[in-house]
Amino acid sequence: MAWLKLCNNDPLVKTLRDVFHANIIRIPEEKIQPLCVIAARNGKIAYRGQLTDLIAGDPVPELLELAMQTSDMADIAGKRSRQIDLQLGLEILDGFLRGFGVPAVANVGQQLSGASQVSFTFSQVQRHYCDPAKIGRLLSGKSLERSNPVVASLVGEDPWDCLLIDSVITSRDFTLHVDQTSKQDLHLDVPAIEQVLSKAKLGVQVTSSSGRSLTFQGPKPLAFAFTCERLVLTDQAKIMQMPPDTQERTFTKRPREVLIGKQPVMLELEE
Repeated sequence: MAWLKLCNNDPLVKTLRDVFHANIIRIPEEKIQPLCVIAARNGKIAYRGQLTDLIAGDPVPELLELAMQTSDMADIAGKRSRQIDLQLGLEILDGFLRGFGVPAVANVGQQLSGASQVSFTFSQVQRHYCDPAKIGRLLSGKSLERSNPVVASLVGEDPWDCLLIDSVITSRDFTLHVDQTSKQDLHLDVPAIEQVLSKAKLGVQVTSSSGRSLTFQGPKPLAFAFTCERLVLTDQAKIMQMPPDTQERTFTKRPREVLIGKQPVMLELEE
């Protein structure tokens, strides 16, 4: 798994981590949704599937029908990241576009030749979440299916941490800003970038409000960050607790939610 390190002092990163206790995803993904389970151990994380598919016994209709709540995130929309060098900016851009299905940004990167420092903003940012108290009530007395090989790695000796996603932060577009250049006459060739993206036939559009910014918009919102809570399981995979985090991965204001890693990074989930 590739983790892309980020700066502690980045205003966008600090808001996501310090205010919302959110983990940032390197490649935005549609499958990352509330009530998905991920496993974490020794610096690795892996997507394990929907909670409803892992619970033992009959399906829990209330979980399937649990209403998701949605809120706009004014604290995130439009907040600009710190300036970073072009190479790191292209790595971040690569992850975002891969989330939209675009295979590579090499040709897009060519259009940014001459840029030295870039930054990012998101717009139309929303948070989709489930109330932890409702989740806890529905999980009371429930167990995960012990015979499921996916569950087997979450119990027994040296188990992986079982983390339940309770909210995702989504956007369908982001903007790359060119803040510093080595060419005073740098002007981004938007039609050339449009041609590169149109070849992928994935519905990704690019616009520019100036010659120094590029806004990429995908066909649907994707999760670029998430929050999660830890489930404590017995050896028989019975769900016992959704406790406050005890591994110093969160701040004290909202201790239930788990930050994966002490330093800010962009996570890449394994299957």
